[in-house]
Amino acid sequence: MTAHPAVLLLDLALVVALAWLFGRVAERLGQPAVIGEIVGGIALGPTLLPAQAGDVLFPAEVRGPLSALANIGVILFMFLVGCEFDRRAMRGQGWATTTIAFAATLVPFGLGVVLATGLGRWEPPGRHTEFMLFMGTAMAVTAFPVLSRVLRDRGMAGTPVGRQALASAAIGGALAWTLL
Repeated sequence: MTAHPAVLLLDLALVVALAWLFGRVAERLGQPAVIGEIVGGIALGPTLLPAQAGDVLFPAEVRGPLSALANIGVILFMFLVGCEFDRRAMRGQGWATTTIAFAATLVPFGLGVVLATGLGRWEPPGRHTEFMLFMGTAMAVTAFPVLSRVLRDRGMAGTPVGRQALASAAIGGALAWTLL
């Protein structure tokens, strides 16, 4: 069954409008807009929205195309972040960037492994090591697009600290996604 274009467009408009609204509320509370946009997404998802309401708002035939549009949006956003990143401004900081990236990856990785030891009842039988590695890696994956938006919203994307944070997050994210 294919998605009706009108339903898909209405759902897309709903998501964009709610993200915008929650983003403005977050800004009024002194937070980056992206935090409110994430909360808006959670509000429309199965975490807070009753299953029946979710099925009415987002019928099964619309979820696939809506997810594809969301992925395209993230890809385009990341492309723009990459286009704006000035690697020449990072000259001579490779060692610091790499050190920060590894520390920012290893600490959550280690905490994820520790967390996995306490979550033994959810662990697949006979897969203790795999479960620990998975949990460690899942905790180490950074939310690079969110970091980028926070830095941009705060006017820090072009500053030395902002560039360092983005470069470190890019390296750490690539490392963690490779592990995953």
